[in-house]
Amino acid sequence: MKHQACVLFYFSFHYLNISGKCLELAWSLAPRYLVSLGCIKPLCDLLTVMDSKIVQVALNGLENILRLGEQEGKRSGSGVNPYCGLIEEAYGLDKIEFLQSHENQEIYQKAFDLIEHYFGVEDDDSSLAPQVDETQQQFIFQQPEAPMEGFQL
Repeated sequence: MKHQACVLFYFSFHYLNISGKCLELAWSLAPRYLVSLGCIKPLCDLLTVMDSKIVQVALNGLENILRLGEQEGKRSGSGVNPYCGLIEEAYGLDKIEFLQSHENQEIYQKAFDLIEHYFGVEDDDSSLAPQVDETQQQFIFQQPEAPMEGFQL
């Protein structure tokens, strides 16, 4: 029941016509309040419904939560967004990845942007790539060293 209440709160809040500073203040407080209610999983669950408008509102809600998490990570000095993990645990990242093949261009673009900005992979570690022998035009792989005594069980 708690999850339905927070989703209802989010959708009703999204459609309120509030103007000016009041709207700015409300949007800054809403994600924090929604997270405290446990709304990440219900918002992630809404990413699989057939209604494009509902999916867009759910993506916007997750984006607001991720933006808040990014600010909290910077403020704490850790640089870690605490809500990325919660969205992954709710299978939200899988659902967002799936939305990259959505027929609605706006949903596709929002899903792409969320993954790129909040879940993007770190730069590849160049030390993992094999060396290249330019003269023979082939890769050089290091041979792992086995213990002289052999393996022991």
